Amino acid sequence: MRYTISINQKQAIELGLQSVTQAIILDLINGSPTWADAEIVDGKVYYWVSRTKIAKELPLLDLKPDSVYRHLKALLKLGLIHYLKVGKKDCVRLTQLGKSYYVIKKSDLDEKTEKNPTKNGKKSEKNAEKNPTYNNTNLISVTNDQKEKEKEKDVSFSLSSSQISKYLLEKIKTINPSFKQPNLKIWVKDIDLAIRVDGRTAGELEQCIEWIYSPAGAFWQQIVLSGAKLRKNFDTMFIQAKSSGAQKAKGVNAVNNLYCSGYTATQVLTAMGASNV
Repeated sequence: MRYTISINQKQAIELGLQSVTQAIILDLINGSPTWADAEIVDGKVYYWVSRTKIAKELPLLDLKPDSVYRHLKALLKLGLIHYLKVGKKDCVRLTQLGKSYYVIKKSDLDEKTEKNPTKNGKKSEKNAEKNPTYNNTNLISVTNDQKEKEKEKDVSFSLSSSQISKYLLEKIKTINPSFKQPNLKIWVKDIDLAIRVDGRTAGELEQCIEWIYSPAGAFWQQIVLSGAKLRKNFDTMFIQAKSSGAQKAKGVNAVNNLYCSGYTATQVLTAMGASNV
């Protein structure tokens, strides 16, 4: 059982975590090298984080294996972990975004250790810091004092995410020049998740924006006013764009067929109007 649990509330909100439970599980995964068995998959190190083990480590949360699974899938969707099955084993590894979450900086822990050494002495604490290879997580040190200022870690996003965010903003301002300047870092984060987690390509997202600002997609101009909205509604817009494109192609083919059949321009217009193609 893990004795002490705490969260970085500010950063949890920024990363899109939906509950305290998700934040605590993410922090537990962050320390998985100290308590979980490693699994090498395609040359990358994953850790076998048994759902039952997680539930036992956090009894106060009253977790069941099924609920642990749902939280792991939520962390995967947020782009915070890589998650796969190796046989019947649940194996995870943190993404770069997931690694940005931390509850305590090592420098803060060292400072508190110097000021308030425990009965085990400084030496044992330093050894624990250097060799955190224990069979359980009882000895993972986490501070209870969350009043210290925490320095935000930089999270690198793809250049395409930044370009798409700026492109969307430019398009919005063609319709509404007085549109309030948003926090583009948030937009970039959401679009980066659309690319890395949802599997969209930069080209697909750009084409979707172009479609929104065409007559066929004009309805979405008042809805897609952020990177988050672009990500959330992408599937619906993609289907509508393909559908409208197919209808347009159908109309063009119909016109060509009528001309090939010897119809005059007036006859083509009459026929098209009558058939509602």
